[in-house]
Amino acid sequence: MNMIPQNFINVLKNEIKNVINDKVDVFIDTIADVFNSNNSLDKYTNVFITADRTTKELILSIIKTLLENIDNHFKCSEVRIKNYVVNKSNVPRTITTIFGDLTFYRTYYQSRFDNSLHFLLDESLGLEKYDKYDHLVKSLAIDNAFNTNQKKAGEIIGKQISFLTQLFDKNAIKNIPRQSINNWINEWNVPDFEYPERDTPNTLFI
Repeated sequence: MNMIPQNFINVLKNEIKNVINDKVDVFIDTIADVFNSNNSLDKYTNVFITADRTTKELILSIIKTLLENIDNHFKCSEVRIKNYVVNKSNVPRTITTIFGDLTFYRTYYQSRFDNSLHFLLDESLGLEKYDKYDHLVKSLAIDNAFNTNQKKAGEIIGKQISFLTQLFDKNAIKNIPRQSINNWINEWNVPDFEYPERDTPNTLFI
């Protein structure tokens, strides 16, 4: 799955252009609704919230389109037919990214030579089995844990993922469990570190 021929790149470009055009139409219609509403106080904020949400949805849609097209292209290729049989098609996977939850569908293959089973798209991307968070989210969480602690780091990254949407929808915040961050630190062999000490005042004013 490492080779992407030029003729397929042109197909990808057209598919992604269609995704972008659809999202732009939705964005403009939503902005029009904001301006046509009677509540003038929230218009400015809603413009930015709509832009934030639409941009993230667009990025996730582009990535989803890209991955699924690559998987389908390989599925129809001579290389796949020669080396793998299709065990299952359209198997979903959801993974949390810095832009939110990405759900995409891919193919489960079985080797013709040793009967081993593979999600070749996942393997090409370096995605571990059962991972719920991508590498970038893990890296940011670990980095924040150095400066705060694991619990606080999970809260910080959860807010970063939801960004402006959290102002009006607290349910949008998905904090990363402390135990997950601790597991990543152990799995990635991150050196032991001490959390920064904070000066405790001699006098507490109430």
